[in-house]
Formats: sequence, C-alpha cells, structure tokens
Amino acid sequence: PAAMPTFTHTALPTLPPALTPLAALALSTAALCAAASPAAANLRDAAPGDAGCAITAFGAVADDGLADTQALQAALDACAPAGQPVTVPAGRFDVAHVRLPSGTDLRLAPGAHLRASIALADYPPIAALGGHRAWLYGEGVENVAISGPGLIDGAAAPVYARMAQIIAQDAQDREADERVRFGIMLHGCRDVALRDFSMRDTQMF
Repeated sequence: PAAMPTFTHTALPTLPPALTPLAALALSTAALCAAASPAAANLRDAAPGDAGCAITAFGAVADDGLADTQALQAALDACAPAGQPVTVPAGRFDVAHVRLPSGTDLRLAPGAHLRASIALADYPPIAALGGHRAWLYGEGVENVAISGPGLIDGAAAPVYARMAQIIAQDAQDREADERVRFGIMLHGCRDVALRDFSMRDTQMF
C-alpha cells in the first residue's frame, strides 16, 4: 500500500493511484473534521520508537494472535494526557474498538501492523453515530495525530463475506447493515494530523 501524505485541512489531498477507494474514504472523515491549526501542522518529527509509551510496555505482544485492545487503550489513556507519544513497534497487533483521547500521538513504526478484529461484538454501537460502530474512534477530541510508516489494516474481507451471506438469505435483514463499521472516525474533532502510514481493507469511512 502507498503511504498517505500529511494533511491538516478540510480537503482530501490527491491520493497515490495504488491507494484503494475504501482507504481514501476511510481517511476522508478525519480530513473533514481536521482544522488547519498550528497544533495539527506541527506534528512532532521524532521517529516512531523514540522515547514515549510503547504498547508492548502495557501488555501487547506482537504476532501472538491475541487481542491487544486493552494494551493499546491503556497506553493511550496513560500517555496522551501527559503529552507522550504512543508507539506501535514492528509486528502485528490485533485490535478492536479503541477510543482516541485528546492529545493522542499514535506512531506506527516501520513494520508495525494494526489489524482490526472481525468480531461484531468487539465494536459497541455508538450513540453519537446513530448506533453505528467504529474501530479507531474519537469524539470531541483535540490535538490528535496518527503517523507512520506502519500499516492500519481494517481486515474487512471476512466481514463483507458474512454480509453477503446474510443478504443472500434475506435482502431485508438488518443484520447486514448493523455489521458496517467505520475505520477511522473522528467526530466533532479539531486539530488533527494524519501522515505517512498506509491503510488497507477498511470498511466504510
């Protein structure tokens, strides 16, 4: 996948041809609520892995196939208020619904791979979204940054396959619609910077 360029304004930038339309949509929501401000523009330039909070220090284990959601959430909750970056080292980490607090500075190191859970139960309905679900979610947050060069993987293919089965049995079955979840959703936010990471196979935007 191609790396995303930096953007901190309301217009989605020109995307590399290799980036899928779904990946473009996944980031467009964040772009629409990102304010052009010094806080967003001055995303710290230290490389991922510099001093900060590594999710492995909070119990995450790469490539073990077990959920790392609690570790990532704990790292964000502990480090964002202190202004410390949260780093994701190389390896695959399996993560379900996570709330991004104000001050989030999430850095994906080279070879880092955040992969979404495919279990519907891992994504609670969100009242502010009309009951829809989201993976990486922030509501009313400020000063949020996500940077690469790692990968954010929505793992949506099995979800779409299950939706197709449901629709084939009953096109009116609401279960299919209820399985739709947003990738990165920042709702009512400001001062957002997203840069240099790759994104693939995200459901919705």
